[in-house]
Amino acid sequence: MIIDGLELRFYSAEEQTERICLKHVLRNASALQYVHEQTLKIVMAAVNFNAKSFMYVKEEWKTPEMCMLAVKKYGLNMKFISKEKQTPELCMIAVKQCNGNPITYIENQTPDLCMIAIQQHASNIFTIKEPTIEVCMEAVKKSYGNMFQYIKEEYRTYEICLAAIKLKGDNLQYVKDQTHELCMAAVLENGCNIKFVKEQTYEICKAAVGRTSADILRYVKTEYQTRELCIIAIKKYGPNGLSIRDMQLRRELHAAFIDIDWNRLGQVKWYNPSSHNPADRIL
Repeated sequence: MIIDGLELRFYSAEEQTERICLKHVLRNASALQYVHEQTLKIVMAAVNFNAKSFMYVKEEWKTPEMCMLAVKKYGLNMKFISKEKQTPELCMIAVKQCNGNPITYIENQTPDLCMIAIQQHASNIFTIKEPTIEVCMEAVKKSYGNMFQYIKEEYRTYEICLAAIKLKGDNLQYVKDQTHELCMAAVLENGCNIKFVKEQTYEICKAAVGRTSADILRYVKTEYQTRELCIIAIKKYGPNGLSIRDMQLRRELHAAFIDIDWNRLGQVKWYNPSSHNPADRIL
């Protein structure tokens, strides 16, 4: 009586007739690993029943037709096909399946195959041996910038860096040669990325403060914490808790602050004790 098919392992070579082997592999295709004398009929039955059983097919039965059948049913069977038998057609069929993961087992990773794999899933960039610039760019775009940190330095062109930063500003931390354009793109994506800028400028700091609702003055160099910049920060999130290092300026701004008229987009009202002109109370 056949229970799970794997009891075939207890049969001797003499006891394993083709009929008995067929019954067992059709109950459980993994029983193919216990078949002493594989035949085309047995192998075909097992692979048709469960394509993952291809891993147990002996090399002599891995014909072009058998390989095609196995790969069409399960692309990751490329793992068990030798380099000599990996035809362009077979590779193309495989890489369009299983999220492109079969690219891992393809020896001749052509640019076309790599691009298809990346379009399936950006994480395939990990297993591509020599990606082209176009493939790297596609990986960055497909992953919304998340794969940038895993791209080798020699493939990080300026265009790829800029695209990655526009999608995910904190990618700036992985860029060695930071330009003004790259830094500006990073802070415009999220002002908090100012902390990754190596060479701050007032223009970059001003852009950063205006692009976030968090207190990022802590990351702004003291020399750029001007009255104008601090006022912009206060208009964004009020005076309390701001990291203004100039104590005199901090006291001055806190003392002058009255309230925020949220209905007028955060116009800050200030009181100048030396003036009775109402116009002097609005900045």
